[in-house]
Amino acid sequence: MEDERLKNKNFIDAWKKAFSGIWYTIKTQRNLKVQLGIALIVIVACIVFRLNIIECMFLAFATMLVIITETMNT
Repeated sequence: MEDERLKNKNFIDAWKKAFSGIWYTIKTQRNLKVQLGIALIVIVACIVFRLNIIECMFLAFATMLVIITETMNT
């Protein structure tokens, strides 16, 4: 038997629950806050140093892998 609280009523409900989980992780995990701050610094550095799109994409990919891994670890 599936718990009714875990079942999504529709697509929008699923998105709401997903963003709720992301927000919970941001609020409660100190390391994720640090990594999001570093991600912001990386974005600013891409703009300031005028990196080309390929370099920015690689940096964004690496940054997202770290953030996704930290979220899965939570």
